[in-house]
Amino acid sequence: MRALEWRAEALAGTFNAQGVANTLWAYATMEREPGEGLMRVLERRAEAVAGTFKAQEVANTLWAYAFLGRKPGAGLMRVLEGRAEALAGTFNAQNVANTLWAACVFSILLAPGERSRWVDALAQRLISLDKAACFRTVELRQLHQFFYWFSLEGKQRVEAINDMQSLTDACRQAFFGAPLDPSATQQQVSETLRHIGLSVEDEVRCPKSGYSIDMLVHDKPWGALVIGGERSSSARTWAVEYDGPKHFLASGAPTGATLLKRRHLELMGHALVIVGHWEWNGCRGFDERVQLLRGKLADSVPRVSVRAAAIASSDFYTEESEGGNELQDWAAGAPDAPGDAAKQELLVLQQS
Repeated sequence: MRALEWRAEALAGTFNAQGVANTLWAYATMEREPGEGLMRVLERRAEAVAGTFKAQEVANTLWAYAFLGRKPGAGLMRVLEGRAEALAGTFNAQNVANTLWAACVFSILLAPGERSRWVDALAQRLISLDKAACFRTVELRQLHQFFYWFSLEGKQRVEAINDMQSLTDACRQAFFGAPLDPSATQQQVSETLRHIGLSVEDEVRCPKSGYSIDMLVHDKPWGALVIGGERSSSARTWAVEYDGPKHFLASGAPTGATLLKRRHLELMGHALVIVGHWEWNGCRGFDERVQLLRGKLADSVPRVSVRAAAIASSDFYTEESEGGNELQDWAAGAPDAPGDAAKQELLVLQQS
């Protein structure tokens, strides 16, 4: 592989648009980042030939960068945005799904106030397609993440998307229907959390976003043991994700898909705890694993109780419910209330 990469680096200056896009796409599908030398040459060449990119090449390049969890340099991004806007009407269903999904990931990577310019044009192309039959299941799932991100991201507004109910329903069904297959190691993590004295719900499907949370972990209320040996009269909750190798590139950096899920879970108000596979496998025996989990839970203080978080991220909120009262108390400035920005995020979800 290294010899092939050296050869690619030597020849990248001669690549046409298809050659650049295909190389980036190949690395992303292998879940490998190009070496820094090759990446620099590819990006320079991409910027030089981007004016000749066709729709497929624009979509593949943007998707590859997003999956690798990195944004193109400013010069390349400007050219790709211009090509995406100019060619939007020629994008096929796969191109549209890949590019709009990439916009979701870039929203995490871009500086505050920046946005992906092509979103409006591609959203209009999506509206012109507006048939679930145009898309494969994997593309419907990508579009569900776009629609969900769209509902959270106040800066992006294309009103006609609100009228695409049949497509959004099909995307939601495809995303919610994704099979769950917890690994044996994830089950080990779950059992260890139970040993600590915590209550664990495995593979909890969020009723609004459709994400499956590996483990929803609760303090047992009314005197149950909590982290640090103290006792509490109210339950606290963490969303624990065991991230196995598929969540990471060969370098150990998280994939764009992993970054996007983490971001959405955080926006829903979850106290997110990530247990990396290398951390778990590096523990020498049961006691070290217990210590690892205790430390991670202690470092991620829950911002809101499980009932409030669950109700705020679902479609069945009512003021009379126990969780609804908790949410109102918390939003009004309860002692454990988060900052104003986080408060606003959760209240927006409550009202959506």
